[in-house]
Amino acid sequence: MSVPQREVTPILKSPRRGDAERIAELLRPGIRVAITTHVNADGDGAGSEVALWHMLNARGVRAAITNPTPFPERYQFLLEGIQQADKSTQAVKYLDRADVVLVVDISDLSRLGHLGRVVEDRGVPVACIDHHLSNGSLPQGPRMVDAAACATGELVYDLARVLKWEIDVPTARALYVAILTDTGGFRFSNTTPRTLQVAAAAPFRGWLVAR
Repeated sequence: MSVPQREVTPILKSPRRGDAERIAELLRPGIRVAITTHVNADGDGAGSEVALWHMLNARGVRAAITNPTPFPERYQFLLEGIQQADKSTQAVKYLDRADVVLVVDISDLSRLGHLGRVVEDRGVPVACIDHHLSNGSLPQGPRMVDAAACATGELVYDLARVLKWEIDVPTARALYVAILTDTGGFRFSNTTPRTLQVAAAAPFRGWLVAR
């Protein structure tokens, strides 16, 4: 006889709730948002970007991924069916049009390569979601930065929870990749009990079943 599994909801740290709400104030339907990350994006940066693109697009936000270097080949599968989301080859053009810049997985302007000056000079709010311990050098804007998070993907998951945004299968896949890669398959020291709770949450189980 199978035993029903008890749903475990990861506890949400209160500072993250306020941070998420402040970022959400910028993300109104119809605005243009340029999502970007560091040079040579890794799985956490790429996965977090794609997840945010899906969630913003579902809410009528005109989002685009605008990286300083090409979207990594090994994570191209995250763009299946949404290749139009990646505008990295036209990053400067899309940043020049953006109403908001959303930087993930870094908080230092220098990590944006040649796009750093573009972002600095743009004069629009620059929101940041990052799990690295740094005071940062990005232009002014709301921050969701917490070094206790195992990955930026964990913080994007919390953003969705606070705002009650649906995490569909493509979004769950992107966030799972973000968390999986930055924890070394849950083997690195940044893997915490909460990391495992997040990875076992309903949206991620749904994606694994859908596979």
